[in-house]
Amino acid sequence: MSIFKIALLCLPLLAIVCSAAPVQAPESQTVIKAIDTEWPMTPEYVIRDDIQAYYENTVDEVLSVRSEDILNWLATTVNSHSTEQTLRPQAKLMGLDDVHDACLTMMPGFVAKHINQINTRLYAAVEPSVNEFLPQLWPDYAQTNQMTDLDAKTIHPEIASSLYSLNQAIGSRLMEITTEYNLSEKIVDDMNLCNAHSQTETASTDLWMYVAKLMAFPRLFRDQLPNPRLAEESRLASSFSDTNNGSFIDIHLKSVYSSLWFEFDNRMNDLFSTIQRDLVDGAIEA
Repeated sequence: MSIFKIALLCLPLLAIVCSAAPVQAPESQTVIKAIDTEWPMTPEYVIRDDIQAYYENTVDEVLSVRSEDILNWLATTVNSHSTEQTLRPQAKLMGLDDVHDACLTMMPGFVAKHINQINTRLYAAVEPSVNEFLPQLWPDYAQTNQMTDLDAKTIHPEIASSLYSLNQAIGSRLMEITTEYNLSEKIVDDMNLCNAHSQTETASTDLWMYVAKLMAFPRLFRDQLPNPRLAEESRLASSFSDTNNGSFIDIHLKSVYSSLWFEFDNRMNDLFSTIQRDLVDGAIEA
């Protein structure tokens, strides 16, 4: 399930947030580039495109699985008993000691809204980050077309070093964006605003029931099965309800961080293989 289909699942949740601003997401999961048929696919373009696709696919998959974790958990708080027993202790962990019942019921909607927004920001940050860091950390990547066929069959140590440095730079940039967004603070602000307005209307639990039914059909909107490593992590995820582990927002963010770093490093060989293949193809065509 891509992050943009996760966003579709969020729509019923967002409907209960009266003051939520519309969220703009990229028009498509796949970044489609208009390429003139006469424009030669130079190694410079192909390698840069491979690297961007590597990060976009990894970010999309990690955010999708991790978001599905927390949305599935939130869907279990659809009745008043679960809301009181599960969400009120979480609200207190976030410094919200006196939350109106109606606002507490709206809390999952606030969470869904901000997870959608932060996911969109992270995905959108990949392309400009690649554009910024690739020339800095692999300055001669544009000259790879000068390699011989033999050279292209072996990843050079300097290329490997450059790509690992790029991994660190992109990962750190995504962490900075997440930290600057301050997910917990935004949720607290929404909750405080709700309390200040003394909203006493009962939020629609029918919408939550609808979401729960959607999530009862696994893979319903999924284009393909997720990476098995991520699926295993999802099944073994820490219980969001256990306040001894910190707030569920903290658990979610830690899970996103660890999964992104793990997948960036673990899939690096796949990126090496893709670049090797493209370099060989380019050398043969030359």
